[in-house]
Amino acid sequence: MQDHKLSQNQGSKALNLSAHALRFLAEHARRKGRDPDELAASLGLALGDQEVPAQPVQQSMESQLGQGETTDYGARSVGLLSIPDTEAPLKMTVARPAERVRDALHRWREGETARRFAERTLARQGGAADELRVYLGAHPESTTARLFFLLYRLAIDVARERYGAHARKLAQVAFAIPMELLAEHLGVNRSTVWRALKRIEVSGLVAARDWYTASTAGQDGARATRVAAKLFAVRLKPGRARLHHDELTHPWRDLDGDRARNRTAWAWKQHHERPSYAVLRSWALGRPVAPDESPPDVQLYDIHGLVGLLPHEAAPLVTRLADYLAKRLNDTHSRAFYAKLLWKVVRLELRSEALIAQIERVEADLREGWAKNPGALLAYRFSA
Repeated sequence: MQDHKLSQNQGSKALNLSAHALRFLAEHARRKGRDPDELAASLGLALGDQEVPAQPVQQSMESQLGQGETTDYGARSVGLLSIPDTEAPLKMTVARPAERVRDALHRWREGETARRFAERTLARQGGAADELRVYLGAHPESTTARLFFLLYRLAIDVARERYGAHARKLAQVAFAIPMELLAEHLGVNRSTVWRALKRIEVSGLVAARDWYTASTAGQDGARATRVAAKLFAVRLKPGRARLHHDELTHPWRDLDGDRARNRTAWAWKQHHERPSYAVLRSWALGRPVAPDESPPDVQLYDIHGLVGLLPHEAAPLVTRLADYLAKRLNDTHSRAFYAKLLWKVVRLELRSEALIAQIERVEADLREGWAKNPGALLAYRFSA
């Protein structure tokens, strides 16, 4: 859609400006040291104080995960405005989406979007899932309800982080995490989580099995088979969750290495500190953390939250995301370059979707051995 569009309709003019065009106008005025109203007046416009009602540009969960839930990243578009055929300038407002971005990010952090997604999937499942839906409605604060929505929140984060733009095609996602860690996060006993999980499995939306691996046991160095985690399969579309052979045999974690680094559920239990959701998400993504380690507080898809922020509002998030990208790509000496790309997203010089897609492509090239320097590869692709 063009930023500027004029149409003639029964003696009236109409102007359609996107939020990016209005945002660029205000940013340009700031950089030139001019008053926005003065600059707008020179273009035949006037920036008012009252906000023009606008529909948010929504990114649906259907586009991300194949369902109809929506996530609002705060982008705005200004609807078609009628302009009288006079010399009077147009009265409109530059919409500032910063607060809406923070609110949307906060809602995502708190899991409200994942909760609504899980409720809709449960409603569409039907059959045996109706019993669980009635139970959750009658006991919204029960361990069963908290565990059900927690598993869906983890599943959505794992799908988006692991599969990127292809997450919308997934029917289910699998991840491994110790039951003891879930119990510590929920503040209940392990047996309580086990009973709640059995009630959830009846719906068919979640399947769970113990995941076994060989590890060193005792001083003699003998190898023994142990339960290292609980393997979950969570449906992102209606259907019955099933764990397949490749998921059961996948090396979800290195138990001996995690024990050497104190990255175990037992260490968290002895630490007497409730693990945060960020800790659980890191474990589900295959990156266990010890009680004395700090998991990343941002994800790759938090880059969307930079869109529409003013520089002073974006600075803290840019800092955290630059650190995260440098650590994620194992390229700490290119941190300043990653920060530069993120600032381009803030200034609307680079689409957040394009940056995320390129980072995922670089990661694929690194895994397949086609590249060794992620920063240099990103610079080349954005300069081409």
